Amino acid sequence: MVYCNLSLFFMYSISIWMNIGFIEDFLMNNFIMGYIQKEYIIPYWMESMELPADFNVLHIGAGRGVTSAHLYDKMRPWRLDAFDSDEYTIEHAKNYLGDEYEGKIFLKQCKFSALDVVDEKYDIVVDFFNMHHTKNWRKGISEISRVLKPNGYFAFAELYESNLKEKVTKNLLKLKSKIKMDRNEFIKELAENRLRLFEKNHRLWGRGIIGIAKKTG
Repeated sequence: MVYCNLSLFFMYSISIWMNIGFIEDFLMNNFIMGYIQKEYIIPYWMESMELPADFNVLHIGAGRGVTSAHLYDKMRPWRLDAFDSDEYTIEHAKNYLGDEYEGKIFLKQCKFSALDVVDEKYDIVVDFFNMHHTKNWRKGISEISRVLKPNGYFAFAELYESNLKEKVTKNLLKLKSKIKMDRNEFIKELAENRLRLFEKNHRLWGRGIIGIAKKTG
């Protein structure tokens, strides 16, 4: 319990500094965050889901490939697709993953709000602090629902607009919010797209959420 609380406190601390270019890149790609992903967040997601023996995963926001590798190593899906909108990032991820994940993780350049995927393809869609980079996040949630199979899962860790409007980021660092959502809007959008939020979720002190939603119908 102590370690879990410490990990959540770390997540709270970085939420204050998220969305600040190189600072965000550093905070999201270091051994501490990697440890929290592998030992707390992904296991929490897995414990919350009832999955078939063979399942597939879509990871939105491949980044450098680190989180995609963690997802594959902990979940062991038969296939993991990792999408990112940035061509350079995809190339970086290819270099990071190398031959070890060939035939296991499949990278593709694709926009979050316009997924180049057939309907009802995936058992799980994962978003790890990527949605706040997408201006049309509502369309992104709609796309997630579209590509999820019935009873599939949306596993996410995200930030709210309140965090991105913190004085330390808005005034000191002259940054503007990239999203326009709060907790109520986020949950409402999930519900309108047939994604039922599980009651067991972790709130990041009002600044974000780590949770699971299941596609109904």
